[in-house]
Amino acid sequence: MSRESKLELLKQMYRVTQQMVDIVQQDEIDDAVLTALFEQRQKLMDKIDELDATGSPPSPEEAQAIKKLLQEIQELNASVAKTLENKLLKAKNFIKRLQKSKKALQYLPRPQQQSGAFIDKKK
Repeated sequence: MSRESKLELLKQMYRVTQQMVDIVQQDEIDDAVLTALFEQRQKLMDKIDELDATGSPPSPEEAQAIKKLLQEIQELNASVAKTLENKLLKAKNFIKRLQKSKKALQYLPRPQQQSGAFIDKKK
């Protein structure tokens, strides 16, 4: 594989990361799709690692393009991480509110039974 293919792999990784940004910004996150994108991105990273281990150093122009693309990917990834952290914090706060309201309901008087019958089975 050549360095051009590394650049192409990085472009694919950029597109996958952009898709991740789009998904995490939705109100309802489809975790199956997000997980599939994480796995796809990891496969691309593995291929890039293989190229780095076996390939020759890139030309200065290629190195500059690779560096720029990696910075853009890093910015997108930071956006995904921050958005997911915010959604996790919101979910934790929602759970805490639910637990507090559940505890508050324990102190309310229980409704009295309005009607009913007792059947004595001992006779």
